[in-house]
Amino acid sequence: MLRCTYIVLIHNNESNIAKLVDSLKKIVGNFRKEFIFVDDGSTDNSLNLLKAEVNDIPRTTIITQEMQGPSISVNKAISLATGDYIHFVEGDEILQIDSTSVLIDSCLKLGTEVAIGPGAKSMSTIDKLAGVCKIIQNPINEILSGKISAIRNVGRSGSVVHSKLLDKIGKADSSIYTQNMSLSLRCAKYSKFALLEENVTTIIDRQGNSDNKFSSYNNLKSIYNFSKENPEIFSNLTSELLMTLSRESLGRSDKINYAMKSLARKYIKSTSLSNVLTLYKLELDKLFY
Repeated sequence: MLRCTYIVLIHNNESNIAKLVDSLKKIVGNFRKEFIFVDDGSTDNSLNLLKAEVNDIPRTTIITQEMQGPSISVNKAISLATGDYIHFVEGDEILQIDSTSVLIDSCLKLGTEVAIGPGAKSMSTIDKLAGVCKIIQNPINEILSGKISAIRNVGRSGSVVHSKLLDKIGKADSSIYTQNMSLSLRCAKYSKFALLEENVTTIIDRQGNSDNKFSSYNNLKSIYNFSKENPEIFSNLTSELLMTLSRESLGRSDKINYAMKSLARKYIKSTSLSNVLTLYKLELDKLFY
């Protein structure tokens, strides 16, 4: 029988703990379940509520720590996981009852080691997911284009990854606070992605005011680090890297400047990967400092 480990990141989610755990208890499928919760420095009553709610669930581990961020939290949990597949969950959501089964079946059906399903921002519990999915043949290109946002969210809500792939890639880049773009790129190096059309999770109480500057920094840093580690992949993708840089940059003049450069055929042909990464480094320094 297959085994699935649920890695659940908790940070100040006390209002949703009961609903989240209840949804995990109701998950159905022909696999054995294991749960690893990481409480990343919650300052509310999340940890106490979590301990009470999971008290009767077998094969459950709770990791507690001072706040270190999603990447370090995920990597700690992956090190303890024994499942054939890892289903990533966040503390502000609930899962559809057959979400894991549909995601794993999508991997097996399409021959991938990664499956991703989108999330809804309102309650939309249904009896059964249809499991309609498609294969993403070139996930690195899709990640860079940003046209399908879910492709960038491996390691976040509604994503399942085979544990052997996580071992192969060396987990997430722990030098980056958020793990999703980093894990997406690392997984995309070795596997195509299965993408579900239906929502597999419902987001309950996510804070709406995200830090766009911090998000851009993490995205660009993930791409920058991965490009430096894998020049053989990106030597022919300099135009895509420039376009991604133009979209992620916050200053309007910078966006126009980078977009013009990326669209200029002569510039693209004559620009090396090292020159493009120099532009990335300049933008990272501006975003962070």
